[in-house]
Amino acid sequence: MVTNRYAVYVLWPLLLLVFLALFLAVTLHSFVDWLDSKRIKHWVSQWVVIGSLVLVLGVGMALLVPALINQAVNFSREYATIERIWLKPFLREGVSEKHDLQQDKAFGEKN
Repeated sequence: MVTNRYAVYVLWPLLLLVFLALFLAVTLHSFVDWLDSKRIKHWVSQWVVIGSLVLVLGVGMALLVPALINQAVNFSREYATIERIWLKPFLREGVSEKHDLQQDKAFGEKN
């Protein structure tokens, strides 16, 4: 029983991809069939569906990537403030300074 759970745990990323591919194939096949019923050649129907899918993914990425870059830039600018407000209260007094000194020694920085 434990080995079955472990196998599912290890193989879950692969199984997820297989299920997603099957879902996508079945869904897109219905659109191809619908276009075929409109007397469009099968290969043209396939290319129209694939092109539409690529277009939708491309537009989605074009809208998503600039927003993600903007968020990363803002986060990197505000990291010191975030660290001071959110992280420092959870650290014991002096632990952060010791850690900073150890980091300096590890990376060969001189004070």
